[in-house]
Amino acid sequence: MAQIASWNGHTFEVSSQLIRSFRDLTLKGSCETEGKTSGNQEYAKRKKGKGAELTISVALSALLGVTDVRSEALAYVKEANDGASEYFYLGTQKLVEAKMMLTNAEVTEYICMPGNADEWISCDVKLTFKQAGKGSAGKKKKKKKSNRSKGAKKESFWKRTADEIMAAAIAAANAIPEAGKNGSRNKLPRGTAGSQAASLFSKNTNKVRNSSTRKNPTTGRATSGSMGVKLKQTR
Repeated sequence: MAQIASWNGHTFEVSSQLIRSFRDLTLKGSCETEGKTSGNQEYAKRKKGKGAELTISVALSALLGVTDVRSEALAYVKEANDGASEYFYLGTQKLVEAKMMLTNAEVTEYICMPGNADEWISCDVKLTFKQAGKGSAGKKKKKKKSNRSKGAKKESFWKRTADEIMAAAIAAANAIPEAGKNGSRNKLPRGTAGSQAASLFSKNTNKVRNSSTRKNPTTGRATSGSMGVKLKQTR
């Protein structure tokens, strides 16, 4: 016995006692597309793939060894109503790497015994299968994030944070002399990078003022310590 194909318990085979075969096998694959334009050229772009579709015509004949043509034909009709699905094997290999669902079974070329319509001699059953799962081609592999990309993101975060702190500190430091000039007593909130920078700036400014302006012990007049120049004594 040579088995040609099988699906959900149905076998298609050829031997000296039985010939149960099929014809017109058609396997269809397709995808959905959308129109795109680049420059003056139109082209199609793939949106998503469609499931595979398989059609065959099964020949059932009592003259070729099929013992109950009617039962086998009506079994396909019932399975199509139920949406039965299973792998379709062509030889010993899966025709599609996903289960195929029987979505349509159409009985044609019916021939019965003369005078007995219940006893079928032969018929053809046209079967339509549609892919019922993703299969191996539809599974996407998860990409592993490299440590290098994680390190780059971390470095970028800290650099951005440092830049923001520095900008806030400079803005606060520039605001202090202006506020003192206008006689404003408003203070920056404590605990922020700007207030800390402002405090540091204020302390340094006072030190510069104290060191740059000192009185001459002889005359009692101010001298410029920052430039190292003493004022002449006035007599």
